[in-house]
Formats: sequence, structure tokens, C-alpha cells
Amino acid sequence: MLRRGARERYSGSTLAAAVEPWELELAKTMEERFATIRLVADNVSRFRMAVRQHAKLVRQITEQAVRKTLTNVHSEQSATFLVKAYMTCISSSR
Repeated sequence: MLRRGARERYSGSTLAAAVEPWELELAKTMEERFATIRLVADNVSRFRMAVRQHAKLVRQITEQAVRKTLTNVHSEQSATFLVKAYMTCISSSR
């Protein structure tokens, strides 16, 4: 297993120690390309995490708004039941 550098790249010395001298130029070229792929994959992962956090926040805000609206119209127990039913419907429609 090679140790990666501080960011998304393997250092030249790490590559030099892991490959034959005649492979080094190709390894450096490929490392440039894979560093870009690793960076994109990391950004996609961060984006997906942000989308999940946003969806969770939207669900929480929606649930609070529905609960407040229903509590004004129904008893707390009825409102709790209706909120759960509503949130189940929203979850299953995705």
C-alpha cells in the first residue's frame, strides 16, 4: 500500500520507490490523471452529503410546519398521528 501525500496525489518519491525506473514517467503521468479523478470523486461525495443534509433539514422544517398547523386544528395526539402519516407519504413518494 502506498502512502498518499497531503492531498489527492502520491508524491514523486513514493512513486519512485514503488515502480521500476523505466515505469516512473508513465506512473507520474497516470498519477496526474488519477489525482484529478480522486478530486472529482471527493467533490461528488461532498455534494451528495450536502444534498442529504439539505433533504433532512427540509423534512424537519416540513414536519414542524405541518405539526404546528395541525395542532391549531386538532388535538396534539391527532396532530402527531397525522404528521407521521404525512411524513410517511412524503418518504414513500421519493
